[in-house]
Amino acid sequence: MTGQELIDGYDILFSPDLRLAHEAVLTYAAEMEPDGWPSIPTLWRFARCYGVAVGELAALCGILTYRMGRRTVFCDSTRDPALVYRATPSKFSRRTIVAYGFYVTAAAAPANQQLSLMAAFLMSSLNILRCRQLYRRFPFYASGQKLHS
Repeated sequence: MTGQELIDGYDILFSPDLRLAHEAVLTYAAEMEPDGWPSIPTLWRFARCYGVAVGELAALCGILTYRMGRRTVFCDSTRDPALVYRATPSKFSRRTIVAYGFYVTAAAAPANQQLSLMAAFLMSSLNILRCRQLYRRFPFYASGQKLHS
């Protein structure tokens, strides 16, 4: 699969709101999380804020989710890969598996392509428009300043 096919798939497979939430959560985590990767509370917060399914958003970040009774269980492939290997695929929703498969495919790209892929994902036409609106409303976001000291 070429990088361009992956970029085209990102726009086709995922809603504009999910793509925007993905960009926002990764940007936030890079600045605010100790390890630079989204935590479970951060994923919940951004999923609620953007009105997207937490399972899909988490899967785009390499974290699988499934329901066990009334609880949501998270399997973090970045921090604890063994949990993902022990979980059976039948536990996950189809949308979660699609999003996780996309994450795995993008992560498997050669290192020299990963940066350009990420930049392309984050700069789809709708995201550019919405980001410009955010930049006008929140100038500190555009300048790259951290929200905390």
